[in-house]
Amino acid sequence: MKSLYEDDEKCMDFANEEIIQYLVEPLIMHSGLEIEVEYDGFICKQSTKEKEITHIMLNGEQGDFFIAI
Repeated sequence: MKSLYEDDEKCMDFANEEIIQYLVEPLIMHSGLEIEVEYDGFICKQSTKEKEITHIMLNGEQGDFFIAI
């Protein structure tokens, strides 16, 4: 299947702060989720402006239930 976007293009572009505010924070309110955020391939406990969020793991270290950004 042919991609609509070039390798350096994105369908949508969100700042890390927007992802945390509108996606991660509402998910934190639900019990049973062990949320971890991955920045450029590394799991971090706090935001870093130098790296982009790439994944949000909803079941923590197991990492098999996630959202790819």
